Amino acid sequence: MLGITKDFAVTKIEKNELEKTINIHIEYLPKTYSKNGKEYAIYDRTPVRKWQHLNWFEYKCYLIGSLPRYIAEDGKPKVIDINFAPPQKGYTHLFAREIIYALKKPVTLHWLRHSYATHLLETGTDLRYIQVLLGHNSSRTTEIYTPISKKKILKVRLMIYRDLWLYLKLLTFIK
Repeated sequence: MLGITKDFAVTKIEKNELEKTINIHIEYLPKTYSKNGKEYAIYDRTPVRKWQHLNWFEYKCYLIGSLPRYIAEDGKPKVIDINFAPPQKGYTHLFAREIIYALKKPVTLHWLRHSYATHLLETGTDLRYIQVLLGHNSSRTTEIYTPISKKKILKVRLMIYRDLWLYLKLLTFIK
């Protein structure tokens, strides 16, 4: 789900309502690191880093962790290669993929107008105001935005699943 390998484990999840963030702390589990068929002992760890991950609706999600280092054959400490983020970047591959996907979507004036009206309705704006803003003569024209959208149902379901998942993860840490 997080796009990380089995070598990493989630050690703590913090949800901050004020900042609208979810911090998922991860830790590298093995005591050794394999590269090109060779085993290296873990030397130490880098300072704690933060990678922006997939956002869950209004929450920004971050992976937080310290990457292990090993002593390479040249005698210098090296950071392990990770699969979930590009080197020296503050975001994960999954986050980058979602941004690229969003940027590739074709945007038309009609799409922007429809998205704006749907957004206003979903955030609680009265239908009459939306009618005036869109310049509709009849409220029947504006009512096309009123059916319950599949996206809104999915959003509510995912929020319930997310909260349930966080609750279950917290219960496992308490035990």
